[in-house]
Amino acid sequence: MDLRDFWSGLRGVLSTILPTHSVSAYFNYFQIGRGFHALHQQTAPGTHQPWDERRQFSPTPSYLRAHVGQRIFGLREMVPDTRVLRNTDYFKKVMAVEGWQSLLCLTFWKQNNPLAMVVLRKTPEQGEFQPRELAQLGSLYDHVEAALDRLQQMHDQQATLACLARSLPGGPHGLLVLNGALTPLFKNGTTGPTRIGSTMQQRPSPYQHRLQRPRVSSPSGR
Repeated sequence: MDLRDFWSGLRGVLSTILPTHSVSAYFNYFQIGRGFHALHQQTAPGTHQPWDERRQFSPTPSYLRAHVGQRIFGLREMVPDTRVLRNTDYFKKVMAVEGWQSLLCLTFWKQNNPLAMVVLRKTPEQGEFQPRELAQLGSLYDHVEAALDRLQQMHDQQATLACLARSLPGGPHGLLVLNGALTPLFKNGTTGPTRIGSTMQQRPSPYQHRLQRPRVSSPSGR
């Protein structure tokens, strides 16, 4: 499973739970230019603005810094007063332009850093997020987190392999590197380095077959 597989599977799961105006996934939220990545799917009319243009008006960064560790929150938590919200640049230059009125964030933390965020938006016609939808998204949270953990471990292993391949391409003595489960990660020699295998075990999940389905073409948009 790679990032495209995860994104495709996640969109498939979310589409069965609730209607949305758009869904975005952000990785390494505060690391601008150093690993930040954004994916976006829009299913309702409206002009999508690039993330960097939206961010300058967004209340999300300051809310995250003040609420470290909060897993799920919405626009009402960030700006409780609707009258105040309607007078903000965020409403006038982002929400009204793009055509949505409700927002919900699922945030996945690594210590004090929001490692990943999944953001769902609804149009005025789609209404607010309902208790049943919130419960379903809450039950999905741990399964998405497990998939993200697996992606992170695979990325770390691939980085380790690349580093070893550059540092120890070949030599007079054989070298075999094992992980904690005694599974080979790397060997040097004339046959070249081994390919890192995935050794992580995932928790059983009713969404697992959707989050890990075969790769499809890349989604359009950002």
